[in-house]
Amino acid sequence: MSFRIEIAETDEEKELANKIAVDYHSYVKTPRVVGRCIKYLIYYNNEAIATFWLGSGFKPTPKSILKYFDVSQKQFDSMFNEVADNKRFCIKTNPVQNTGSQILRLIS
Repeated sequence: MSFRIEIAETDEEKELANKIAVDYHSYVKTPRVVGRCIKYLIYYNNEAIATFWLGSGFKPTPKSILKYFDVSQKQFDSMFNEVADNKRFCIKTNPVQNTGSQILRLIS
């Protein structure tokens, strides 16, 4: 019994990631995102149980992010592609205790 994380590459896999987000995300029930996005599927015992999506940030960059990195917008522009934005993280079923925490541990 283990988790497996894969990039959703085929149209069918991307549609499955979209369906999980639409059917199970608690407040953003849409597969639409702004900017680039890589969709991942999380499997447990070969069943897709969750999805998370990483994408590029946006401009203008929120002041809280600039403050966190202690940079100006111009300085942040040079590192823009090194920072990922969590577009979605959605779990459709919890097969084990603390499923979300276990998935996040694997991602980081």
